[in-house]
Amino acid sequence: MGNKNSTIVMLLALENYEPESYELEINEIFDCILEDRPYDESPLLGRWELIDLLESLGHHFLLESKNLDLSSINELRNIVGRNSTDSREELILREKIKNILSGQ
Repeated sequence: MGNKNSTIVMLLALENYEPESYELEINEIFDCILEDRPYDESPLLGRWELIDLLESLGHHFLLESKNLDLSSINELRNIVGRNSTDSREELILREKIKNILSGQ
């Protein structure tokens, strides 16, 4: 894998067929964003592209459920932009994004 679209397709397949692996991958992407390190499945994508990837996945689920709010993606952008987060803020944001990306 290498580009955003192929990574999205891979993640959507995981979400449908291996939900546990999907959740692990979402957590890995989140870690890569916060730690500013490459995501193994798409090492050419930087942290901002990974945020865009999460947003694209969120829009996919937004089409399925009209109750989703993608403002937490913007919160993630703000955290990355200021290069700081505390563990409580990270935990809350991680949970919000996980809920969006699991269609809840």
